This record gives sequence, structure tokens and C-alpha cells, in this order.
Amino acid sequence: MTEGISTFTSALSSAATPIDVLKGAVSGLWTVISAHPFIAVTAAVVAAVAAFDHFHVSAKESAEALADMQSSYDSNKSELESLNSELETTQSRIDELQAKGHLTLTEQSELSNLQAQNAELERTIALKEAQEIKPLYELYYLLV
Repeated sequence: MTEGISTFTSALSSAATPIDVLKGAVSGLWTVISAHPFIAVTAAVVAAVAAFDHFHVSAKESAEALADMQSSYDSNKSELESLNSELETTQSRIDELQAKGHLTLTEQSELSNLQAQNAELERTIALKEAQEIKPLYELYYLLV
């Protein structure tokens, strides 16, 4: 029994640490590369092709994302201009009715509806303006 324990302890003390294993692996790899330089050249070419493919695909994806962001920005900008135009028209009619002084029941109803519509347009414009900024942030993070 003591012989088995001593064998076990000697095996534990002679066990290699992970660093020793890594040193041995690198040493073995270097020996193979030194003996066969063709393998080193092949590995370098494969690594270069893989790196080119990775960065080429990344650049292509970035260009597509940029085009999508530009399209989204242009569409949002057009909608925002249309909403602002509608807001001006609505505000103009509100001002016209308020300047009139005495309003009929129909005009009072129209004024109330226009004021509600005006408030809704202002909320929609605020949301669109926030959406207009979002693609700019996305572009910034894409480029950084």
C-alpha cells in the first residue's frame, strides 16, 4: 500500500503544469515549422486569405448598412418636411379662426378639431425628429 502511495505522489510531483505543456507544444510546432518551411508559408497564406475575407465582408456589410441608414434618413426627412408643412397649414387656419372673434358653432368645432390635430402633429414631429437622429448615432457607431 505504501508503495502505491509513493508511486502516486511521485506521479503528482512529476506532472507538468499547463505552462510546461504549452511550452512543449510551441517547441514542437517550431521544430515542425523549421523542418518544413512550406507548412509555415502555407499557414501564412491561409491566415492572410482569412483576414482579407473577414475585412472584405465587414467592409461590404458596412457599406450596405450605410446605404440603408441613408435611405432611412432620407425617408424620415421627407416625412418630417411634410408634417411641418401640414402643421403650418393647421396653425395658419387656427390663427385665422382665433382672429375672427365671434365664431359659429361649426367654426368652434373646427377650431377644437384643428387644435387637437395641431397637438398630435407636434407630438408626431417630435418623434420623427428623434428618429432622424437615430441613423446618425448608428453611423457613428458603425464607423468607430
